Amino acid sequence: DERDGKTYKTVQIGKQTWMAENLNYKTSGSRCYDKKNANCEKYGRLYTHAVAQNACPNGWKLPTGKQWAKLLNIDVSLFNLVGMFKYFSSDINTNDDPYGFNVLPGGIYGGGKYRGIGRTTAFWANEAKRITTPDGLRVNMVYFVRFSPNQVTLASRDESDYFSVRCIKK
Repeated sequence: DERDGKTYKTVQIGKQTWMAENLNYKTSGSRCYDKKNANCEKYGRLYTHAVAQNACPNGWKLPTGKQWAKLLNIDVSLFNLVGMFKYFSSDINTNDDPYGFNVLPGGIYGGGKYRGIGRTTAFWANEAKRITTPDGLRVNMVYFVRFSPNQVTLASRDESDYFSVRCIKK
């Protein structure tokens, strides 16, 4: 990353080239879990959706939901049909999936609270849609991928939450 000199591990899975670790580029609209730099060092930073869309370094981009889905369908043995729970660990040394994608449960920040470190993580996808809630509030919902020990979920979430970013080569 020419912006801060950090070098990221990468992995090719199928025809896609992914970062094999979470983005850790410090910018406005990003934060460390529990405001602790050690969490950024281990898990990368958490980003709002707006910031995540432009956070990847030159030559990389935030993946779309379709690109995440393609990754998740590459090898069912890797994701054990619906999840990476066989390889999912908060210990960076034991989280050793066959491809080296290395999903770590770095937690999320949403609703004013940090949650899930050591148990879950979520990654932004580069897609959004505008919806109206039952009480008439219009919000932008964005797609994300959530890994937890028993599931991988493609879902939508308010864009003001903070999730991890994995970049894919353009």
